[in-house]
Amino acid sequence: MSWNIVADSSIDLFRLETRQEGITFHTVPFVISVGDRDYVDDDQLDLSKLISAMRACKVASRTACPPISAWYEYFKQEGPVIAITITSKLSGSYNSALAAREMVLEEEPDKQIEIFDSLSTGPEMVLILRKVCELIGAGKSFSEVVAETHRFMKLSRCSFALSSFDNLVKNGRMNRVIGFIANHLSLIGIGIASEKGTIEIKGIARGRRKAIEIIINDMKQRGNQIKNVVIDHCQNLEFANQVKEAIRNVWNEASVTILQTRGLCSYYAEYGGLIIGF
Repeated sequence: MSWNIVADSSIDLFRLETRQEGITFHTVPFVISVGDRDYVDDDQLDLSKLISAMRACKVASRTACPPISAWYEYFKQEGPVIAITITSKLSGSYNSALAAREMVLEEEPDKQIEIFDSLSTGPEMVLILRKVCELIGAGKSFSEVVAETHRFMKLSRCSFALSSFDNLVKNGRMNRVIGFIANHLSLIGIGIASEKGTIEIKGIARGRRKAIEIIINDMKQRGNQIKNVVIDHCQNLEFANQVKEAIRNVWNEASVTILQTRGLCSYYAEYGGLIIGF
């Protein structure tokens, strides 16, 4: 039996990190509109061009979630289906996947399809994917995979560090003057994905050292046992490595993976930003 795992492109992966027999993995792309141009968040996207366009554009950019038809295509494939989406509080991707599931179930009432609303994005979705693959590899049934993944999601967490505030200003979520000052003072905004899937600001730091201190303290407060960490960076590998080193200094046995953001997470994290799943 082959399992089909599908995620939207906020997961920051194009393929499984380790090939696993009996599992296929696909992503369905968002579309990011900057000015009069659309960028499809697939493996053909030139990320540098997208980020440059976002920084140069004077008006707000926007995103469009994967359509119902994109989810439907993969949900129809043979075998049990597991889907993972960005938090439903930021996007309609989860609802789009739900609609596709209903269409498939009308045709195949016994089809096994589970959709996980990550209540997060990027690296936390990678951790959820890893858990699903681990459970499938252990020979768990569909219902066991679903139940144990939900339990895992109650313990996983996500935080982020923003080095740029351009999108927040352009979309009217931050005062233009405050945004200008924040950018020019090299301020870094530290936030978390709440348990409800919303974004909450944890603190503002001037410089990386203070930002890392806030990140580590947050992980100590909200983390149970820090064993696996994924850091997604938007063209800021140096900062990602500094955070990785700080994490390993506290939890020396933790596995820390660094990934480059795809288009959708680059849109939210902006140039220089990090998203951390643990």
